[in-house]
Order: sequence, then structure tokens, then C-alpha cells
Amino acid sequence: MKTLFDYCFYRISKAYRFWDEKDYCGWGYGVLFATFGFIALTLTNFILYTLHYKLTTTIIVIVLLPFIALDGVLSIFLQNKNKKKYKQLEKEYKDEKYSKLKGWLVFLYVICSLTMYFVSLYIFDV
Repeated sequence: MKTLFDYCFYRISKAYRFWDEKDYCGWGYGVLFATFGFIALTLTNFILYTLHYKLTTTIIVIVLLPFIALDGVLSIFLQNKNKKKYKQLEKEYKDEKYSKLKGWLVFLYVICSLTMYFVSLYIFDV
């Protein structure tokens, strides 16, 4: 699982580096933790719907707070370590097969996690 996390971090950061973003590692962690947050909110919304409760702003904040805190710690306080990790992952995945396809799959994961959340809001009638 750590390898999948690292790979998603690498691919997202690589996209931001391609767009000449200064803090590409911070953006990589930010987008990755946002996807985790959206998946957690989707699951929370489903569980609350089965228990006949509605998703409120307070519940959304409680669910998202750990992801925001982890993103803050990883992108602000560990900035130099993140760049070293990115460089290491860049060397590791330098000659990977099907890199374009894998990049599109990571992009699809990011888009689908956001889409799932909005679809769950629509389906579960919040």
C-alpha cells in the first residue's frame, strides 16, 4: 500500500512540476490527501444514509480534519524531505513501462474520487 501511495504522490507531483509549480511536492500531497478526504466523505455519507441521518457541515469538518492536518504537516514541515523523496521516486520510476497509461490511471483516480463524492451527495439526497 505504501508503494501505491508513493506512486500516486510521485505522479501528481510530477504533473505539478511539469506545470512549473514551485511547491510541486506540497501540491502532490494536497491533492492526494484531498482524494482520501473525498473517499472518506463518500463512505460517511453512505453510512449516514443507511442510518437515516443527513450529512452536516460539522460531520464534514470532523471527517476532513485529519486529512487537512496530515497534509499540513507533510507539505509544510517536511518540505526538504519531500523533495528528496520525490527525487528518489523519480530515479526509481525513470524507466517504467506504460508510464503514460499509469499517469492517466492516477488522474482518473483523482477525478473519480471527486466525482464519487458529488454523486453520493446527489444520490443520498443531502
